[in-house]
Amino acid sequence: MKPLLHIIRNGISEKAERIIKTQAMDNAYGVSIVYLKDSKYPPIRGARIYLLIKGTHKPSIQAGEGSSIEYITYDELIDLITSAESITVW
Repeated sequence: MKPLLHIIRNGISEKAERIIKTQAMDNAYGVSIVYLKDSKYPPIRGARIYLLIKGTHKPSIQAGEGSSIEYITYDELIDLITSAESITVW
């Protein structure tokens, strides 16, 4: 099964966090989260977390305990989008 992709524009809402955590706990899903802006975000166990970078600037982000952040470029974001089963933008 292809992964589910969540794109977070301006911080994560309680509803979005709840839905993503539920999906990430289900082993049938591969869940990826892309944050478009740097900020502080809650840890989501079982999800791959990415932060979009612009140029060579790597913004600072607090991933929360138990989480790690991978930086991705615009081209890598397009690859994630085209390989996802579904995409939700929050």
